[in-house]
Amino acid sequence: MSATLPNLDLLARWLHADLYRTDFRPVPLAECVKIGNQVFDSEMKPLREVDVKYAVKVKSCVLVTSLL
Repeated sequence: MSATLPNLDLLARWLHADLYRTDFRPVPLAECVKIGNQVFDSEMKPLREVDVKYAVKVKSCVLVTSLL
């Protein structure tokens, strides 16, 4: 929740609740960038190509769903 609520201490006090913090993530985070039809990791190493048949045109941008 801290990603969406920066003032969790205040919220916990207002709710008269205990606040627990942890860095545990059940799924690791990965930073990626898409350039053209290529997906690169944070070190700009190519990871995969995106098949354009999964692209959806929305106004002036393109949303892409990648099936992993």
